[in-house]
Amino acid sequence: MITFQTLSELYAYVPTCLICSKDLDVSIDGTFSPVANNKPRFSRGGEKVHFKTSFQDGILTAKSTNYVLRLDPTSNKILEGGELVNRMLVNQTQVNKKCPTCHLKINTQYSSGNTKKEIYFPPLTLRSEELHYTLRGGKRVRIEKYYYDQNATTQFQLNGKYLPPVPFEFNKIKDLTHLNKRIATIILFH
Repeated sequence: MITFQTLSELYAYVPTCLICSKDLDVSIDGTFSPVANNKPRFSRGGEKVHFKTSFQDGILTAKSTNYVLRLDPTSNKILEGGELVNRMLVNQTQVNKKCPTCHLKINTQYSSGNTKKEIYFPPLTLRSEELHYTLRGGKRVRIEKYYYDQNATTQFQLNGKYLPPVPFEFNKIKDLTHLNKRIATIILFH
């Protein structure tokens, strides 16, 4: 399993789209727990929240319609919005990276480390990566990599047909030319 101890590590992991080279958008999605477990009528919990992130003076700022969260990306220290992080449910909070125009998605989630008095945003574990695009000649390529426990499985599809599994690391691909060469090699040995 790949774990990112800080948000800076997550930003450095595949920082731009492999197809168009645009910076990837990062968002935080979570579900809030009830405010007081013994008084559920005051806040039922279950509220879903979506934060869009941006950098402002080196600080990661995450905004939703009702909330603001500010984090130091190098240390993961919560500068503002600690009560929000403390209310986010474990295994239901994800930090996702995706290209604004292409189909490249990298999904992470935190699954431990959330206590009632967090002062640091928890480490993130890589859950899945996916990329869909079309080669010259109209051949559709679909690459999906899922991380379960210690194993990672990669599925390749070419025009809807599965290719045999081969090692593939998204973070080792430099650009579209390098990606096309890697796909051509996979097709050649299929």
